[in-house]
Amino acid sequence: MSYAIWHFGCVSSTLDVAYQLARDGRLEVWESVTATSQRSGRGQLRRDWISPPGNMYASVRLPFEDPFTTEYAGPAFGVLVAEAMQRLMYPVRIKWPNDLIVQVGDGYAKLGGILLEERGGILLAGIGINVRSYPGEGELRDDHVFPATSLLAWKNIAVDAENLWQTLVMYMISVYKERGTFSKDWEESLAKYILGDRVPASGIAS
Repeated sequence: MSYAIWHFGCVSSTLDVAYQLARDGRLEVWESVTATSQRSGRGQLRRDWISPPGNMYASVRLPFEDPFTTEYAGPAFGVLVAEAMQRLMYPVRIKWPNDLIVQVGDGYAKLGGILLEERGGILLAGIGINVRSYPGEGELRDDHVFPATSLLAWKNIAVDAENLWQTLVMYMISVYKERGTFSKDWEESLAKYILGDRVPASGIAS
């Protein structure tokens, strides 16, 4: 089964566009939105997400069911992303609660981030991945833990953002269907992929 992907140029944010489409009945579960850039991209706690062209910005509508209706919603989506990236040969982990990180030398660097939002029963997950560029130290928030990186800087491979999302979302859906409802398999994956305190938290903004 194929799922529609809406492609846009510059938008306020893919989450905003996805919500509008879903509210109008034009975005079904597992369908998604991508954009070339965002004017008002946002991360955790509504912080600005710098969104220049060349990187990947996407939002996907999630099924409003277990595990995404539980306190494990955010971590569960993080597991989907991490396992999908693993299938693409990118060993990604999650820094609690929603940073995508990769090992660089003896430490870690932030490759991207995820954010879940629920509005009136419509559950969306936004994801941003630094494909070609990344924020410098002066552009990161003062309390950042890790420096930023991109796929290009990390792997020295030029990736097309749209193609990356098409493959990534396909793998995410596959992983979700393989796992089904929250189970021991999910918990084992949390331990495998998540770095830091794993206190259950929904990670959903409204």
